[in-house]
Amino acid sequence: MIEKLKQELAEILLKVKEGDEDALTAYIQLREAANVLDTAVESLKSQAYSVADSRIGTEHLGVKISMSKGRTTWDFKPVTAWSKLQEEFKLKLKEIEDFARNKFEQKEADPSIQFLSNEIPVKKVGDPFLSLTFPK
Repeated sequence: MIEKLKQELAEILLKVKEGDEDALTAYIQLREAANVLDTAVESLKSQAYSVADSRIGTEHLGVKISMSKGRTTWDFKPVTAWSKLQEEFKLKLKEIEDFARNKFEQKEADPSIQFLSNEIPVKKVGDPFLSLTFPK
């Protein structure tokens, strides 16, 4: 199954590269296929874990089977003192961010204005991304 899938994917990519397939169409189809695969994998997860439990330390289809415990996390939201301090911190941080962002905008509007370098935030712009909404 994997080799057939790899071959089909290679053919799609080649068609796009050669101009025989629209890149956006191929991208949408591959994203939809990824969603289908993710759903299928998730639906088998509990059954696969049950089978894998008896095969820990072995190999299956060339893949070493191992299991680790889930990581421990802590949720402090029910702790009143923590929640209060967290909220105060967020408000103070927002004040500082707004103040610094305002200085950045002033500097952009008038480059002759002088500020200390540690008063101006660094503006970063991420890569653009394509948002796709698939029908249910």
